[in-house]
This record gives sequence, C-alpha cells and structure tokens, in this order.
Amino acid sequence: MQGWDCQLAESRFGDAGRQGKWEIDPEPWNVIKGLIAACWAGQGRPSEWQTVINAYADVKDHPSGSCKYAAAFQVLEQLALFLMEHPDGKVEFRDAPQGSTACESEIKEYSSLEVPQGGKFWVRGTWPVPVSLYFNGIKAPFQDGDPSVRCCHGAVLSVDAPNDLPLGEAKVSLRGEDGSFYLEGPSVQVLPPAPQP
Repeated sequence: MQGWDCQLAESRFGDAGRQGKWEIDPEPWNVIKGLIAACWAGQGRPSEWQTVINAYADVKDHPSGSCKYAAAFQVLEQLALFLMEHPDGKVEFRDAPQGSTACESEIKEYSSLEVPQGGKFWVRGTWPVPVSLYFNGIKAPFQDGDPSVRCCHGAVLSVDAPNDLPLGEAKVSLRGEDGSFYLEGPSVQVLPPAPQP
C-alpha cells in the first residue's frame, strides 16, 4: 500500500462523513475506517493498529452484508484478531492473487429481451474491469455519456444496438478491453428499427 492510497481513502472517508453517510449506515464506514488505519499502520504509523482493533470491535457483530462489505469485513477481522493474539507480531501486506475479486461477476438486470436495430440497450451488474458490450461478437457503440463508467460493483452499461445488426437471435456478451475478461449475457431478439413518428 502506498502512502498516497491511504491519503486518498482518508480524504474520501472524510467527505462521506461530512455528507452524513457515516450515521446512515455505520457498519461499512467503520470497516473502511479500520482498513484506512491498517493502510497507515503499514506506512509506519503503528499507533493506527489500535484503530484497526477498535473498528473491528464496532462491527464484529455485523459480519454480513454486500459482497464488498463481506470481503472488507473479512480482511479487517483477520487483521484485528491477529493483532489481538500477537500484539508484537508483524503484519506484511502483499498484492491479492491475480483474478481475486470481492464480488462474483454477473449480469443482474437488462433492459429487455428484444432490441430494435439502432435501439437502446443496457445491462446492470458486477464485473472487475471496464467492458464493452457485444451482440453476437459485434461491438455496440456506447450511448452518449461517460463511457469510462463501465466497471465494477453495480455498474450500468448503456449502448446502442448497431443499425446493421442482423435480425434474429443475438447473444449478448461483455468483454474487457484487453481481452482478459468475458461474461456471457442473455440472448435477445434483434428487431427491425422502431418506426419514426
């Protein structure tokens, strides 16, 4: 963990507190507080280990939640229990194994099982990298808006079906830009363009 990662996390944590988010849903924010403290402790501020233990004490009776919460809780719990059992122990951080994710990759929702040529289509779900959407291997252009928001937990990817997409059944898939990720989606029926008013 690099020092600037700790600073960025701490800054966003503080912003959330000023917006009142800590009070609305305290458990996830206490987990984040503990992980930020662990980040700083790993950067040479050993007094932060007590914050890790205190944050865990605040959430230990709340081990379940979203996939992101459960994964973060598990890390905090392992750190806190180790620190309590081995007060003079040494904690070393290393990168997670390649392909490790907190949440299962899946398409949870989509706009329809029918899409007209040139029509709008969207999917919502979770995947670990920015993706593009394909109909039978044909890449769909992004709708107007920021195409950089194509990743991660609760992502929504909105596209226009290509105007020349062949009619009939088309398999939807999501693919990472570097070819390292593939997720199969539903089969949809491609219809002629919707009539113009």
